[in-house]
Amino acid sequence: MRSKRNSDRRKVFYYLEVEDMDTAQMIGRLGDISSEGIMLLSSTVLPLEKTYNIAVVLPKNSTFSQEKLELTVETRWLKPDFNPAILCIGCHFKEASSNKDSVMQKLIEYYGFSDGYKKFKPAE
Repeated sequence: MRSKRNSDRRKVFYYLEVEDMDTAQMIGRLGDISSEGIMLLSSTVLPLEKTYNIAVVLPKNSTFSQEKLELTVETRWLKPDFNPAILCIGCHFKEASSNKDSVMQKLIEYYGFSDGYKKFKPAE
């Protein structure tokens, strides 16, 4: 059994598309983020403890200087959403591009719920 996460997840209200870079298929949407991983919202079951090379498709605006944030994640858990057609899939970061933390901070600032938390806490 894996230990509980040590960082807070921040929900986003703009569900960005997430692509599997190996198959070029959309596998879900970004549900929330933390310094240790992301939660995908997907209609597809992804096997647990499998590594995926993914890309979060970033909004096309002046906030982001790139089109995608590339990440390598491992699926850790899976549970149904309130909507029975959607699955929540927890993914742990294995590798990420060097600018991951700054992009995550921008996502929280511009697309995070207004819950009083507007700072991304990088993994230590």
